[in-house]
Amino acid sequence: MWAKSRSFNAAIAAFVDTTGHERSLDVGIGAGDLEDFMNMADVTGVDLSANMLRRCLKRHPAYKLCIGDAENLPFNDESFDFVFCRNLLQNFDYPQKAFGEMYRVLMVGGKLAVIESAVCEHERQYVTDIVRVIEPDHPLFPSHEQLRGLFEDIGVHRVEQSIESLHGSWLSDFCESKKVSQEQRGEIISICRNLPEWYSTKYEMSVDSASDRIDSTLTFSFIRGIK
Repeated sequence: MWAKSRSFNAAIAAFVDTTGHERSLDVGIGAGDLEDFMNMADVTGVDLSANMLRRCLKRHPAYKLCIGDAENLPFNDESFDFVFCRNLLQNFDYPQKAFGEMYRVLMVGGKLAVIESAVCEHERQYVTDIVRVIEPDHPLFPSHEQLRGLFEDIGVHRVEQSIESLHGSWLSDFCESKKVSQEQRGEIISICRNLPEWYSTKYEMSVDSASDRIDSTLTFSFIRGIK
């Protein structure tokens, strides 16, 4: 849902606020779809998936792309003016190492930005239960508080955090992207129907299994700071 929203991706670009002259690193660049909305020229992208990098290269033939692990980035210290990631840190039980690597390769005075799906600290298990229907070993979903703590603990300066939301129907796209079986789809619907009433109200969640539709608000942390 969020990946297809031009206005949402434009909001990310506005928050990140690049000049177009930075030496930039996108950790977990995927197909490079976010870069379509950003003012960037000198871009290096790293990802674990060779297939995603091939797709990115078709989209952005001038980018410098390499296969790499976020916990062991193949770059020297202070190699980039701008380092960022989107929906990457949720893939780690302990994102401190990947975050530390992003900080390591950032120049002093450079900007670090993270865009991440997140909820409040006491709500993490609800979203995690949904994701674990498809990915049983998925780490506990990140919280806004945890993500800000990553910046503060490592000593990033001038930290700014904005909690953004996007409302819409996500079940079909989610199931399609994850190749979800009908049984798993039913389990997701059941979990969403049995969420606490206060949670469903807060995120404006409605579940309609007849039309195979779940509408709700997704929340994201937009965070940036200076090394």
